[in-house]
Amino acid sequence: MNRMSAPVSEPRGGGIAIGAGESPRVTIVLATYNGARHLARQIDSLLAQDYPVFDILASDDASSDGTQGILADYEGRFPDRISVLYNEHNLGFVGNFERGIKMAMGDYIALSDQDDVWLPGKLSELVPLLARGAGLAFSDLEIVDEGLAPLGYGMWKTIGLGKKDLSTLRGCRAFEALMRRNVVTGCALIARRDLAQASLPFPPLRDFVHDQWLALIASFFGPLAPCPSRLVLYRQHDSQQTGGERSTVAEIAMAESRRRDLGGYEEGWAPLFERLDAMGADAAKIAWAKDWVRRRGAALRLREENPGLRTVARLAASGAYFEHFSGIRSLARDLLRLARRNSRSRPRQ
Repeated sequence: MNRMSAPVSEPRGGGIAIGAGESPRVTIVLATYNGARHLARQIDSLLAQDYPVFDILASDDASSDGTQGILADYEGRFPDRISVLYNEHNLGFVGNFERGIKMAMGDYIALSDQDDVWLPGKLSELVPLLARGAGLAFSDLEIVDEGLAPLGYGMWKTIGLGKKDLSTLRGCRAFEALMRRNVVTGCALIARRDLAQASLPFPPLRDFVHDQWLALIASFFGPLAPCPSRLVLYRQHDSQQTGGERSTVAEIAMAESRRRDLGGYEEGWAPLFERLDAMGADAAKIAWAKDWVRRRGAALRLREENPGLRTVARLAASGAYFEHFSGIRSLARDLLRLARRNSRSRPRQ
């Protein structure tokens, strides 16, 4: 494993040597699995990027429909722009992305699902954010139906990502914010290749999802660079999948729920801290993060085991709602839940 070092609270720039006046090369890692229905439209949108220096590396996870034929056709027509890896056996969507990232040669790596559509300026907007020193940048997404008709809202609105959250992600507390919840969607991110490859291999899916893992590691070494533009048309449909698994957003929610199991919250974070140590991260900051996770685990257990007004008051007085949860929003949800429970328990007149 390559060892990396970085300031605790400032982004680490200069990880990739790029000559003066040169545009950094971006490798788009496209993960595919039985995605023939929408794949051509997505590849066309990747090829239509107005950024001048990029290549597409598709990694197919042993598809059994027409996906491999579509990939072969595009590779034949655009040999200087597209190359394809074919997995002999299904690796799952996380393993499929891992293989693509490992083989990518660009200065920066952008991840792509098989069923979305990128807007032409996506790379042009995100690359400059990395060039200024961030290790990872990501954008908002436009939520659309299967026919690409906008549903009237973006991903950030859906997950409640506001201006205060964005300010935190751009600052020295980005890692702490992402330990509370992941807000980075894989198909919206771009990262430095050296950082992404040093983050490999990805841990088992039961602990982390690949985009969450990359965002956590990047944020540990410095602030992130969120871009408020909606640069991806993000399809919502029943067969949505990457590499034969559930959608990334669903997996993130499942992984977070599993980590919140009362008996194993702290243990779930161990792979991340071990990886950061192997990358040469600041030992004092790792120790702080371990203690933060320990205290949050205690707060989670108290919240789940004793869901009463006394617990809410105790957590509010200690500042746990702001340090470990979502502040006023979490406090309001807990109070509302108590009110509903008390209302149901009252005898009817």
